[in-house]
Amino acid sequence: MKETLWLIIHGHFYQPPRENPWIEAIERQPSATPYHDWNERIADECYTVNTVSRILGKDHRIIDIVNNYKKISFNIGPTLLSWIQKFTPTTYQAILDADKQSINDFSGHGNAIAQAYNHIILPLANERDKITQIVWGLKDFEYRYQRQAESIWLPETAVNDATISALIDQGIKYIILSPYQANRVRSLKKSSRWHDVSNGTIDTSQPYRCFDNTRKSHDRYIDIFFYHGELSKAVAFDHLLRDASTFMNRIIQSYNQHTMHHCISICTDGESYGHHEAFGDMGLSYMLHKLAPEKNIRITNYGEFLELHPPTMEVDLKSGPNNEGTSWSCFHGVGRWYRDCGCHTGGGHGWNQKWRQPLRDALDKLRNELIEIFNEQGKAYFKDPWSARNGYIDVVLDRSDESVAAFFKTHGKCSMIDQEIATALQLLEMQRHAMLMYTSCGWFFNDISGLETVQVMSYAARACELGNPFAFSDLQLMLMEKLKQAESNIPEYGTGKDIYTDFVLPSLVSSEQIVTHYAIQSTLENNTNKERHIHHVSILKDEYTKYSFEDDALVLGRVTLSSDILRNFERFAFALFYVPNQRYTCLVRPIKSDKEYERLKKRTVEIFQDHPSDFLIHIDNFWGTSRYSIKDMLFDDRENLYKTILAERLQAIRSHYYEIYEQNKRILIELKELEIPIPNELKIPTEVILSGQFASFVEDGFQRDDIAHALDVLHFADKLSIELDKAIPEKLFQEKIENQIKQFFTTLDNSIANELLKNYEHALNLKLHIRESKIQNYIFKILRDKLPPLLSEIINNPPLKKTYDLVNSILLLAYNFNFDISEIKDKLKGLEQQFSDNPDFWP
Repeated sequence: MKETLWLIIHGHFYQPPRENPWIEAIERQPSATPYHDWNERIADECYTVNTVSRILGKDHRIIDIVNNYKKISFNIGPTLLSWIQKFTPTTYQAILDADKQSINDFSGHGNAIAQAYNHIILPLANERDKITQIVWGLKDFEYRYQRQAESIWLPETAVNDATISALIDQGIKYIILSPYQANRVRSLKKSSRWHDVSNGTIDTSQPYRCFDNTRKSHDRYIDIFFYHGELSKAVAFDHLLRDASTFMNRIIQSYNQHTMHHCISICTDGESYGHHEAFGDMGLSYMLHKLAPEKNIRITNYGEFLELHPPTMEVDLKSGPNNEGTSWSCFHGVGRWYRDCGCHTGGGHGWNQKWRQPLRDALDKLRNELIEIFNEQGKAYFKDPWSARNGYIDVVLDRSDESVAAFFKTHGKCSMIDQEIATALQLLEMQRHAMLMYTSCGWFFNDISGLETVQVMSYAARACELGNPFAFSDLQLMLMEKLKQAESNIPEYGTGKDIYTDFVLPSLVSSEQIVTHYAIQSTLENNTNKERHIHHVSILKDEYTKYSFEDDALVLGRVTLSSDILRNFERFAFALFYVPNQRYTCLVRPIKSDKEYERLKKRTVEIFQDHPSDFLIHIDNFWGTSRYSIKDMLFDDRENLYKTILAERLQAIRSHYYEIYEQNKRILIELKELEIPIPNELKIPTEVILSGQFASFVEDGFQRDDIAHALDVLHFADKLSIELDKAIPEKLFQEKIENQIKQFFTTLDNSIANELLKNYEHALNLKLHIRESKIQNYIFKILRDKLPPLLSEIINNPPLKKTYDLVNSILLLAYNFNFDISEIKDKLKGLEQQFSDNPDFWP
């Protein structure tokens, strides 16, 4: 009897949280250009493409589009998945749908597993953080997938005895580890002998039972899968995903007749499938959906395999140096996340990671201070502060009034007024950021100045800010003093304290900055709305008055700020003195009463009326000494404001460029004909003007004359070897074609398909780059769901010409967007002659 060959591939999909802790949003990251930020970029390159991965046939045309998450075991970090839910909801739903489908395909066991919440190295966490991280990860999973998790991904697969015990307490059935984390194995039969596998030689084809060493009980255990080390490493570093056949051959070669179950378990960084390895998702999809069935390999997941093949062997894990535990990415156990163990990702000559220990020491000191605050202050608001922290994930997942009320009904002390609820939430948020500051990426790389380390220090700064009102001494000063001991490898960056001062503190967003942002933004748009939202902050306009004198303007206002997270309220007055589109200065101060504001307003208006042009010189210090400007706005909107400010000036520059271009058009042609390079003084104005003309013709519409004019500009630019800026035309055509395919998908209106094809032809003629993936996804759905009944109608019944034309349009769309339609055309062979002889069909 032929043995079944089993294959499990696990993808660990994770990104560190990147949000600014004060606004709970990711600001634009220039290094991710042309995307807004790295989450958006990696989502496009990896998370999304794995839900719609292409399988190519002959001539490299698409024969299928598949959801890889249906075929692989996977975990997606909760902080990342919350971002995916908000910003790529279609991808989010496809991931959830894949898990549901896998439950049907794999004997009731879903592909998705949970993850410890924000990727803390659990062996290094204190007992309470360890428990909360596991509880939050499991509750987040249940909230999203609507089922209980069988397993949980351990960040960096870091594990020790205490972690195993905590996982057993939470009902985890199995975990996945590196083969090099196993120490010895033996049969579960009584009196069997241990066998040393500490050099990575454990048989990875079967699961193992691991008993709780902290409590000597035969009833307390967890099952463990160990992934195939060589193959897993090859996926990451040997580019196996570049050729699915090579990948499959390596898998076949790895099946060992001497193993227990003929199962290959491959565990990888999920970003290998598209981000680290371009088109890696396609290598994976072809191997899973085409080659595996041909080789009679059965795809499964760990839950199903565990049910079919329960452990017959026991495993004892390595304890690591000083019994700290082990991981998959640190040869020294878990040293990479707290000391200079030698593990790193590069860096300059002579660099070290001695900064790791003082960084962790500083955060540990802060954490301990915050524990005392939470213990002492929490007693006034919670029945059990630490049970409340474990349950707070329900509020993090759903911050609605109903969710908050339910939380305090369960965990709060008696009935609480709004201010008490706000204080209690502040304490819980302090604890949330105290855990976020331990996100593992902060220690993984080469220097304390790295983006990931600055991010964890930002969480620490936010925790300090939230905790300081309850502290006996300034938490931030204490933290900075400890950070002085962490020295950067880059001399000009100094110590952790300097990096904290130079990179963390400037990212802080105060309530005064939010008010400034609101005030300046209000001058550029219709400010009739009573309420506005800036990220999680709601701004209620209580009063707003504008005064002007010649070019100078003054806006006086009173606003109430409330946080959707903290549910607190702050009232501020502001005075914005500005010259439109030139300079902005905002004065902000908290106020306690309407009378206080009226006195402030009266005095401010008097000074403005008496000294309109030099108002800021004469304004009294009752506003305070702080002055805010455009640089204090939030990053993304600051950039948009400057675009508005520069618009008039840029138009004047373009007018000047146009004169230069018109006056020198003839000589530009002569220079090109004589093969003489065009000087930059002429080339730059010509690029700007021709690019502007090219864009304006496209913006005017998609009519034949407009396109003809745009083509003339393109040909002239080509003649001069001028590279046009096509960003705006590409965006317009992209939006137009995507909207048309959505409409066609909904209506199957043949005229829309014809317009789409015409616009696509225009885009190609104009040498515009159109990203075809979203369009292809809709076409695939049409081919899969809507074409079959139309084909049946044509083949089995006297067809209508309208139906036949619609089918032709669908096939033409599919062919133009790189689908293999040969199989469909074969079905229609022989019908053309029949239809051509039918006078009703071809009148």
